[in-house]
Amino acid sequence: DIYNNLGNINESERKYESALSYYRKFLKIYQTYHEDVHPKIADAYLNIGCVLDNQQKHKEALECYYKSLEIDIKIFGKNHPRLAETFCNIGCVYLTTRQYREAMKNLLESLKIYSNFYEQSHIKPGDSYFNIAMVAVSCYDFNKAAYFFNKSLKIFKIVFRDSKTEDTIQTFWKVASLNYLAEKYNTNCDSSFLV
Repeated sequence: DIYNNLGNINESERKYESALSYYRKFLKIYQTYHEDVHPKIADAYLNIGCVLDNQQKHKEALECYYKSLEIDIKIFGKNHPRLAETFCNIGCVYLTTRQYREAMKNLLESLKIYSNFYEQSHIKPGDSYFNIAMVAVSCYDFNKAAYFFNKSLKIFKIVFRDSKTEDTIQTFWKVASLNYLAEKYNTNCDSSFLV
């Protein structure tokens, strides 16, 4: 686990090449001593995927996220909080690469799983609503974006109980901006796949 910890430290310091090196050593050790279906191997792929995503290597990041997801499904089944995090990461990569249908599909799966394990006042569903809103913004569906930002904001206000936190301030700003945009513009973007 020391290589994983060193990878985490380097990743937090944005030393991505060093982080990748440590995460890959961590992965190699666990692959040597364990079967391919082990939670630590899934963790390694998830961490490697996060670093690759930060480096804008989205295709490689997705490959790692899907490997992590496949292992976790074999171990934990299809309804476990570990999978929700991976679905969220996958959805965010698809959002970044403008593959909005895939983004929405994965973010909704993440929200569904989080909703089964956490109350609606927990940060995890709040983050999911926020990410879903970002997909709606990308599709120029400002009404739906405002709806999901508001759901996210309601949770953030409960979780943080302080309107001065960065997440809450950003969400307030986005809701106000989207309400303005929704009134000012009509769009023809196909957002029928949005919930």
